[in-house]
Parts: sequence; C-alpha cells; structure tokens
Amino acid sequence: MKFRLVDKIIECRENEYITGEKALSLEEYFLLRPSGHKDIFPPTLMAEALFQLANFLIFKTFNNKLGHLVMFKKIIFHGTMKPGDVLVMRIDLMSIIDDAVILNGSGSINGMVVIEGIDCMAKLFDIEKLINPVKYGILFDNLFASTYDGTS
Repeated sequence: MKFRLVDKIIECRENEYITGEKALSLEEYFLLRPSGHKDIFPPTLMAEALFQLANFLIFKTFNNKLGHLVMFKKIIFHGTMKPGDVLVMRIDLMSIIDDAVILNGSGSINGMVVIEGIDCMAKLFDIEKLINPVKYGILFDNLFASTYDGTS
C-alpha cells in the first residue's frame, strides 16, 4: 500500500466486520495543494480509507487474500472531513460469492454518517501478488488497538 489511510483498527471479527479510524491532520499532503478545496479531505480518499479497511477484514477472514474492488452499487457522501476530524469506519461482510465478497461500509464523524458504501464487490486474490503477507500481517497487528485473538 503506497499510502495508508487507516490509522487504527479498533475491532475485527473475521467473517463479520471490522472497525477502524482515520484521523485527519493539517500535515496531510493533500491539504497542502495550492488550488482546489483547501482543508477538506477529498471524498475519493474517504472512500479509499473504507476500501483499505475492508482489505484488512478480507486479509484476516480469507487467510492471506486481499480484495480488488470491481464494482459498487452506491457510494453516498453526506458530508466532508476537515483537519482535526476523526473518521470512524465500519465494514460489514455481507456475503461471499465464489472468489468475491460483497461488503457494506460507512464512516462517521462525531456520530454523523459522512460516507456510505453499499454493495461493494471485491474479487479475492493472493496477497503475494501485491505485498509480502508477513509484512501486511505486521501492519495489521501494529494498527490493531488491542491484542488480536481472532474473535474481537
């Protein structure tokens, strides 16, 4: 992963869901651009944060697999994210279809939903094609807020 948009994994239940956070700092490179919407986290990166969190759930659920997003029914942006905000995200594994999964996700700031991803489909592939699975596992462990025991 070239840039990571998940700062912390709070909870992970394999085959069910994962929750995590992204805190937005004034030091983030995309806030320093000379034009455009200053001081607003681009909505596409909010969606990317959800997809990155989803891959941690896929990794833990499917033993060294990752997901490649192939389609989604709907992504809805209800608000924006500004420096100082913490995006609390949740991804739910809805179903498994052959070598693909259907996921729903949402992100909220101060209890208000600012992004929803509905019926997102990711095709599963072997993690070795993208990254060393041991390093990815270490990243997961470092982001996890507590000791991971496979159940919470």
